[in-house]
Amino acid sequence: KATGMLKIIWFLLGVSTAAFAGIYSGGNGIKADPYQITTPADWIEFTDTPGDWSCYFILTNDIDLEALPSLKPVAGDTNPNQSGFQGTIFQGKFNGAGHRIINVTISQDSRVGVGLFGCTGPNSQILNLGVINAAITGDERVGGLAGIFSYGQIANCYVTGSVQENIKTGGL
Repeated sequence: KATGMLKIIWFLLGVSTAAFAGIYSGGNGIKADPYQITTPADWIEFTDTPGDWSCYFILTNDIDLEALPSLKPVAGDTNPNQSGFQGTIFQGKFNGAGHRIINVTISQDSRVGVGLFGCTGPNSQILNLGVINAAITGDERVGGLAGIFSYGQIANCYVTGSVQENIKTGGL
């Protein structure tokens, strides 16, 4: 009986640990083994984990975010009551691998640096990514892909949809 009960306890601990481990759909976040973004849940984890924003990521398939009515940017502004961008800058490497993120809605009317990525830094890379049917609104420095592009690299990317703001807007 004790052995059976121990197996059940170990199983439950393993399931609960996996459910809360926050490991995306795989990967270790390094160049040779990037974090894998495969599902809308992975995307939400990505937006909620600033400690990972200097790591490597790869999109493994198209992701439709229509079921998530309003998202927040990766590396978005964290304090709309203070002037300028407040938050953690994305310094990582994101490879879309030719895939698309579809039906992106981000509405942050009082924020600075609004886009799929709010603010990118000089070490960042966003490559090989399509964003389809975006509806992105913010207050200042708003873009379909990056609200604030502070150097870094964007290559082989495109965005379709709408971008609206009060000051300084761009398509990418």
